[in-house]
Amino acid sequence: MRVFLLSDVASLGRKGSVVEVSSGFAKNFLIPFNKASFYSGAGVNNQIIPQSESNTRVKTEFLKVVKKKLLDLTVFFKRKNKGSGFIYGSIKKKDILSELRRLGFLNSIKFASPGIKLVSFGRHSVFVFLGMGVTASFSVCIVDSSLNEK
Repeated sequence: MRVFLLSDVASLGRKGSVVEVSSGFAKNFLIPFNKASFYSGAGVNNQIIPQSESNTRVKTEFLKVVKKKLLDLTVFFKRKNKGSGFIYGSIKKKDILSELRRLGFLNSIKFASPGIKLVSFGRHSVFVFLGMGVTASFSVCIVDSSLNEK
């Protein structure tokens, strides 16, 4: 199990590093004594939200940075044309989440509308909850895959 060290731990590592430890050691010692938090993965520009940190101001500021980066983001998907401006299949929440993860965003993003299902070409606005009362939006653009083949 990978953990993010919140303080220096002898023979393990220094504060701010990500280390591999046994799950028992993490769950029974490091996390309960606030020496580490679960590693949530790389976020925007390899920043990490410290999950057990009690300072909510730090978390809120970090989420505001993520919000600003999301506002400038457009996620592109290529799909086949079904006709009349519609695509074969649909773009769902899981498709958007996997693309956001690939781009380095956190897994803790929650969508404002639970049943996202985009079925037409063009630009769509998607609204998300980042946590701590911070919301954001970004664009999803669906383009015809046959246009690039010519």
